[in-house]
Amino acid sequence: MGYYIDPETETKEQFLQRVGRRLPSATAPVEPEELLVCLVDNGFFSAAGIMYGPHEIQEFNDPRDFRPKSWWAVSREDLKPYYQG
Repeated sequence: MGYYIDPETETKEQFLQRVGRRLPSATAPVEPEELLVCLVDNGFFSAAGIMYGPHEIQEFNDPRDFRPKSWWAVSREDLKPYYQG
């Protein structure tokens, strides 16, 4: 299933803009204290998936998936409410 950001008091986009660092691609380097997050536009809603391993990065970065995406680096500390890994 994966792990997703779902803030109660702001949108996923606001959360990422507030605590994240936008990256040019899924292959951009992240610091050891950060995790990669992919914000996906699903049309009626967005999803912010936490990339906690190479499998998630591969799935979210599949070239056959044409949904608009942006990539973010977010500190593990800021992701604690959504992922404990």
